[in-house]
Amino acid sequence: MVKVTFYSLLRSNYNIKEEFVEAASINDIIKQIMNKHPNIKQSSFRYSVVFYKGKPIHYYGFSKKIEDGEQIIFTQFVGGG
Repeated sequence: MVKVTFYSLLRSNYNIKEEFVEAASINDIIKQIMNKHPNIKQSSFRYSVVFYKGKPIHYYGFSKKIEDGEQIIFTQFVGGG
């Protein structure tokens, strides 16, 4: 299992803090999350950044496989003044 933690807009908009999913690519992990939470739109992940082992992975790197027993964080950078 992979522990997925949510921060920022994904957390506040969908009231989801963490989820456990099967090890897979980030794209497949997103599909698993969307199956569990059908109210989450695919587009919500488009501008997300995944932190894996302390390193950011952007949308074009979501083919990266996450191994069993690992943890990732989904966040979105938001601005304000």
